Amino acid sequence: MVVSRLRAKPGNLERPAWYAPPEETDTVGPRRGPCRGAEGEERVEAFGGLLGAAFGLVQLSIFMAFTRSSFLNGGLERNSLVGIKTKVTKSSDRAWDAGHRAALPWLSVAARVGYAVALLTVVVAVVQLVTGVGQDIFLAVPGAGYVACVVILLIGTRKANEAGRNAVE
Repeated sequence: MVVSRLRAKPGNLERPAWYAPPEETDTVGPRRGPCRGAEGEERVEAFGGLLGAAFGLVQLSIFMAFTRSSFLNGGLERNSLVGIKTKVTKSSDRAWDAGHRAALPWLSVAARVGYAVALLTVVVAVVQLVTGVGQDIFLAVPGAGYVACVVILLIGTRKANEAGRNAVE
């Protein structure tokens, strides 16, 4: 039997004998697991947010490690794109080199802190996803990591500025 699309109405269509809507079958029950329902959606959203924050920390740490290794390998000359750019460090090549040499330990520490907090954030995200405990409070972990990295970088920038100033004098 061929049914024309013009004459077919949703209630008039016959379904095949093997078809049954999911709620009518006994083999397909309610979905179970840690991520089902409205609460599960909130958990998945929080998980995604935490993973995004961890990814950002990893990117920041990679950039700090790249800056450090570029300077150590001699490939980071004075420029306007990458490096610790203050009025003092940009004033001369000598100030640039002295400033970056003084900031190397701080760049290394900031990168390591970023990597460690990113790893901790992933662990916290998985725990939060499975248990559903403390969705909002867990955002403090990557937040504290970002704050720590910025504070360490500010200390490194201050040391670079001092060393650059002493190199010029």
